[in-house]
Amino acid sequence: MKRDASVFLKHILESTGIIEKYVKGHSEQDFLGSMALQMQDHLENSNSGSPEASLRY
Repeated sequence: MKRDASVFLKHILESTGIIEKYVKGHSEQDFLGSMALQMQDHLENSNSGSPEASLRY
């Protein structure tokens, strides 16, 4: 079954709008700091071996 590229493009546009609303009023530094904290938390939880932690992501 051939996929319609417009479906993917619509999803990208919707996602971009959500991201724009999320970062509005925040500096680039705030955004990057938030991403770094999320990545650190994810790495710590993925290394803990806890099944509950792996279900969160």
